[in-house]
Amino acid sequence: MAYKRKDAGGGGREAFGNYAINSQYTHRLYTPKSDDPGKTTDIKVFCSVDPADGVMMPQVVSVDGDPLEGISDAFHAAEFVSFLGEKKYQFITDTSDFTDKHESPTKLFCNKLKQFVEEEGKKREPDWYTWLEWGGGAQMPTCVMMMQGVLIKHNGEICKDKSGRPAQIAPILMVMSRSATSTLEDKLVGAVDSTKPISADNSIIGDITSPQKGRVTVIDSFLNNEGRKRYDVRAGEVFPLDEQYVKATFVPWDKLLRVETAEWQIKRLVETFDSRSVDMAISSDPDYGPLVPENVRGAFTGKTIVQPQAPIAAPSQTAVTPQAAAPVSRPEPTSPNVMNIITAEDADGVVEADIISTPSDDVANNPIMQALQAEKKAALDGGK
Repeated sequence: MAYKRKDAGGGGREAFGNYAINSQYTHRLYTPKSDDPGKTTDIKVFCSVDPADGVMMPQVVSVDGDPLEGISDAFHAAEFVSFLGEKKYQFITDTSDFTDKHESPTKLFCNKLKQFVEEEGKKREPDWYTWLEWGGGAQMPTCVMMMQGVLIKHNGEICKDKSGRPAQIAPILMVMSRSATSTLEDKLVGAVDSTKPISADNSIIGDITSPQKGRVTVIDSFLNNEGRKRYDVRAGEVFPLDEQYVKATFVPWDKLLRVETAEWQIKRLVETFDSRSVDMAISSDPDYGPLVPENVRGAFTGKTIVQPQAPIAAPSQTAVTPQAAAPVSRPEPTSPNVMNIITAEDADGVVEADIISTPSDDVANNPIMQALQAEKKAALDGGK
């Protein structure tokens, strides 16, 4: 049981800026994006599997303290950024070397940019102001929930193979926004009968991870009357999967996800934003400053910044020889529901989804967007 809520406040993928998944794994990223109620995204979530002995772990158990800590590793919380800058980078913004630092380099960059615009006005650095607008590229990292599983329907469209037959795409990585995450968390730890211990069968959502008797997780994303994105997460029909298939396909999160160093993140910022902005936001930080490239330091002021020699934490990750993904047997269907499990490359019409939220969702959950929108309302041509 290792789920810990995140709080805000590979292969050919790299060609498209996707650095979230280690390259030896074939998982594809998807997210619910429909604006219309009823156009659901349906996934059969894999239960977590203990890598030591292959035991399938329960969905949720009772714990002393925060109930969320009883949620199993079938659900993973991470800080994530999608489509950062013109290069549209996607990556986990938690770092491997500064695990206890509150702000990742990417989050620090966005916060410092926001602070500068608020204090100096948008006319001082108009490009920076534009970056903070919707779709401008300086997207604040968000806290998301991730789940591995089998994709059955995406934004109302049943998955199909290239022959047009209904199919299920696997393995996939479903990424849910903070709003959808909160909804699911509440239903995972909310008990139907408060006099009994929490369990999958005694939770509001019910059993959604057991291979044989678990139900499909149905995610309904839609715009409310105010034009803001809302989510309903509920259990659908039972969708049996072969237990051996799940055991062979579930990957421990520390192996599946690519968590890079702070220096790696700073290089991505340098590649997609101008040197002056990176220098202004990062160079003065006692931990991250020494990692800023020498040709970038001082770009904002026109002076060379001499950093004190702060100790640089060694990366927490050790070098690992890449291994091929575990061979996955294709079991015979155990139910009429399980018809045709295929990889994303063999799917028709459903492609790897972007993780960027809708403008309305972004405003509702992003303090940067809230501040910018408030400024626009106050004076369309305002600014100092």
